[in-house]
Amino acid sequence: MIRVFLCNFTNEYNTLMKTDPDKLNHLRHVVEETFGRKPVSPINFDHLSYQIFSTTGHKVGVSTLKRFWGYVKSPYNATHTTLPILARYVGYRDWDSFCSQYKGNEDSGFSSDRLITASELSPGSSVYVEWESDKWLKLIKIDQPNIFKVTESNNIKLLPEDIVAIDTLLIGERFLARDCMRNGIDLGTYIGARKTGIRSLSYEV
Repeated sequence: MIRVFLCNFTNEYNTLMKTDPDKLNHLRHVVEETFGRKPVSPINFDHLSYQIFSTTGHKVGVSTLKRFWGYVKSPYNATHTTLPILARYVGYRDWDSFCSQYKGNEDSGFSSDRLITASELSPGSSVYVEWESDKWLKLIKIDQPNIFKVTESNNIKLLPEDIVAIDTLLIGERFLARDCMRNGIDLGTYIGARKTGIRSLSYEV
């Protein structure tokens, strides 16, 4: 029994050691994007751990997150259970799904697709976002730099009158709304268009 345990531990450790550092860095970046900031203090890591649990139903300890971001020096990067949870937090089914979407530096470049940057819109501007024919919502910007209110929605979990923070919207990418509030209750982060990406995007000022 002990021999099997040691063998499994060694296999898991070797798997982690072989994990592409670029993929881990990209995961950190996407988590920071979802969280809304880079965790740089103990309270940041406390909030991130809570938000991950609220979103996924699985807990990643504060000490684990600190090690993953290098806030606490450690020879270990992440456990085999941490990566799938972080992948689910940012909208993917599991770690393998996250890795399959990662194309690395060779896929970087410029995009001519429609991009909406929230800070460039004036209050009162309305935005329409659709990712499937029956999944869409309309928003109106109510405050700078990135605060919107949902005015209409269809077949999604965000409802009219919900208040959300949105930084950017881009055709082909996920719909990400942070700090979602409903009747004074913090709902956390909402992620839509996980499979299809945003298909239709327009706005009026």
